[in-house]
Amino acid sequence: MGDLVVASIHWGRNDGCGRDSRNVVFARRLIDDAGVDVVHGHSSHHVKRIERHRGKPILHGCGDFINDYEEIPRSPRQLSFVPDLGLVCFARLSLANGSLVALEMWPARR
Repeated sequence: MGDLVVASIHWGRNDGCGRDSRNVVFARRLIDDAGVDVVHGHSSHHVKRIERHRGKPILHGCGDFINDYEEIPRSPRQLSFVPDLGLVCFARLSLANGSLVALEMWPARR
């Protein structure tokens, strides 16, 4: 294995900001059973919460910077998510002696 193992997983629904409990279990198992140091989940197009499991970060969703959703007709329910489109969180990981010692994140909007 490398100094830092990152699992980047395309998961979950595109139209919500909540976490899927199956993804939470899966992410924790990646850390517990597969030795993953950082889980980077993506698919939802919305920034989602960050969780720390056994000292290791699980990024449930970092948003997206480029998309084409503005041209897609939306139902009233979907319109509530439009302001979130184009919001992304960038992450910087810092290592020391092969271990993750810091995770810095900052948001950006297109």
